[in-house]
Amino acid sequence: MTTSQEASQDPCTTWRRAEHIAWRPMGEETVLVDLRTKAFYGLDSLAGHLWHLLDGRSSSVDLAARVEKVAGDQKGRAEAIEDLLNKLEEREIVVTSAPTGPVPVVPVPELPVEACFPPKLVWEEALKAVAQPGGSCGFMPGQGDQCVGFPFQ
Repeated sequence: MTTSQEASQDPCTTWRRAEHIAWRPMGEETVLVDLRTKAFYGLDSLAGHLWHLLDGRSSSVDLAARVEKVAGDQKGRAEAIEDLLNKLEEREIVVTSAPTGPVPVVPVPELPVEACFPPKLVWEEALKAVAQPGGSCGFMPGQGDQCVGFPFQ
């Protein structure tokens, strides 16, 4: 177990967005781009809301308290958030170390009314798929092997 994984199991561990990740809310999702690997990730509305709260000062317990109005398992909130953060940490999207400089203040969107637990990383796609013409269903439906059939044709 690495030091980072050990730290993530401590409920007092604070989390922040990795500095090499760019993001933008898009509709119901928040889309993340890893500027080093050029991989794309999509977070559902609740995970996207939590993303905006990752300022290096909040633990999974703090985050669970901030979203207590969302429907779902009350007891497992911090664990569900911790699971999401661990998945993002494996992909080097979030980190538990202290920031190297000032953490920018990011406006936090309203808590999604329709959201429910658990928050999810709903998709991820490597640059290879989007760099090839027709390699991604998001850009050219029906033109890539993975885009054939319902609902694309």
